[in-house]
Amino acid sequence: MVKHELTTLPNKLRVLTIPMKGAPSATVLVMVDAGSRYENLDNHGIAHFQEHMFFKGGKKYKNAKIVAEETDAMGAISNAFTDKDRVGYWIKVAANKVDKAIDILSDSLKHAAFKERDINTERGVILEELNMYEDMPQRTVLDKFEELVFGDQPLGRDIGGTKESVRGIERHHFVDYKKQLYTPDNIVLCVAGGVSHDEVVKLAKKYFEGLDGQKSLEYSPYEPTLRPKEFVKDKKTEQTHLVIGGESYPDQDERKYALSLLTEILGGSMSSRMFQTIREKHGLAYYVQTMADGYQDTGLFLTRLGVDNSRAELAVRAVIDEYAKIAGSKPATSAELAKAKGSIRGQLLLSFEDSSNMANFYARQEALYNEIKSIDTVLKKLDQVTVKDVKETAKDLLRSEKMKLAVIGPVGKKSFSKLLKF
Repeated sequence: MVKHELTTLPNKLRVLTIPMKGAPSATVLVMVDAGSRYENLDNHGIAHFQEHMFFKGGKKYKNAKIVAEETDAMGAISNAFTDKDRVGYWIKVAANKVDKAIDILSDSLKHAAFKERDINTERGVILEELNMYEDMPQRTVLDKFEELVFGDQPLGRDIGGTKESVRGIERHHFVDYKKQLYTPDNIVLCVAGGVSHDEVVKLAKKYFEGLDGQKSLEYSPYEPTLRPKEFVKDKKTEQTHLVIGGESYPDQDERKYALSLLTEILGGSMSSRMFQTIREKHGLAYYVQTMADGYQDTGLFLTRLGVDNSRAELAVRAVIDEYAKIAGSKPATSAELAKAKGSIRGQLLLSFEDSSNMANFYARQEALYNEIKSIDTVLKKLDQVTVKDVKETAKDLLRSEKMKLAVIGPVGKKSFSKLLKF
């Protein structure tokens, strides 16, 4: 049984540890409830841009080169990520180097200078990143699908921003965003691996002393809106990339456990229905996957696949057919449910051999919800899901009126919306 410990410092910074007995390494993660859903049209892309600026140096480690040299000298791995509901900065290091890792992260967080030269340099990097993604339709089609589902509000916008919005971000946007959200009450310092909780708390007190302020920005709740059924982009590609699905449940909704098992049965593994039908039986796609994701107030489910350009319409029909079957004439069986539970359990346990996965799992819950469900609790809830639960979830979500489709490929002016009917 995995146990975690949590201490809140006087400045409201939460210090969370997941000791992993015998682990020679540890992941130090600073997670902030400051994702892209906190943005508006004026600063669209600031969460991601600020993430890029994080390792540019602070007061003690004055620039990006020094930060990189100090990290490399420890043989550490460092990186950062931006999502719609959070931002994270992490260093994975030998367990006896956790002190230095916390020192580097705290210095970058507390003393970010946001130098104009660094901003302009990194702006060019991000613009090239956006160009790179334009050449990756397998990724871009997912962004377009979320835009289709959530509309013109932060959850529906690209995390990276647009080229126009990134060019318009100035130094005051960074200063304001940091002041509003990078406050101790909105941050979780999480360390997973070969550490003791008491030692990490001591280091947190030492290095995060002086960090003050209070969160002063809230995101606008998601509001369902009438949206088109499809997004189709005609683009010269070797494959046509498709995403088919719709809106689902918030992250804290108890139905998410049945949903995770439904997606596993549909397209979560090589023995899943989608994989066996679309790839093995019909040879339509190399990759096909069904998945779900949840935010605080909504969620989505989808099936994604890449197919031969001449067979896009056939692929849409095949996905919709599998949706219709599991929601109606051919519901999930007890054998399929048992296999799905075993698969998810195994995947979770294997992933938690890595301290970075462990840190992310626990820190996200604490950062966003101030409540942690342990791995054991999650597995227990999955075990309690019945065939009836999966059937009801399928009938609720897999309906014609909820279906949306994003397509990128050489499809001309073709429309696929007529195929989204059960």
